[in-house]
Amino acid sequence: MKRKNLWVPCLAFLLLAVLTSCGERPNAGSGSDDDDSADDGAADDDDTGDDDTDDDDTDDDDTLPVTCVDDYLVDSFDTAGDLALLETCEVIDGDLHIVGAESMANLAALSNLSSVTGEMEICHNDALTNLSGLSNLASVAGDLDICHNFALLSVAELSSLSSVGGTLIIEDNPLLCQSTADAVIDACSSCAAITTGNNDDGC
Repeated sequence: MKRKNLWVPCLAFLLLAVLTSCGERPNAGSGSDDDDSADDGAADDDDTGDDDTDDDDTDDDDTLPVTCVDDYLVDSFDTAGDLALLETCEVIDGDLHIVGAESMANLAALSNLSSVTGEMEICHNDALTNLSGLSNLASVAGDLDICHNFALLSVAELSSLSSVGGTLIIEDNPLLCQSTADAVIDACSSCAAITTGNNDDGC
């Protein structure tokens, strides 16, 4: 009787087992992050917070303020346009002059402003009745001059002002109660040089 060739099916079985084993991929485990590489070989910038790598992690507390770098002038020629340029500014890296804006009643467009690295001047604005919009202003590195605003009634909106590197000047505003000017001056913790007077002493 002729013997059967048993090695043929055995060889086929072994070959199938090897091929199946080579095709398997290791289990990465649930929740793992392949931060070292992406499937296509590109660097992976996906960070799911399960390791100590930085990747795309951001810290909202480190967000830089919006800084406008220039010297700015707000006057009567295009007051609305001038103010529109400043609406998003949190820091002005330069000077800010608000002078002769005859129809401007307040400074609401400057509500984001917290710091000026140069000098700041608010003078000769005939319709300006208050400084609404400056409640976030904390520091001016140069002089802060508020003068000759003939309708100005209050500067109480400068409640956050804590530092003036030059001279804080609040003078020659005939309707401004001197007591409100004094309150701002007293609350400013780092305002070494002060000039004030010719405001309304009778209220």
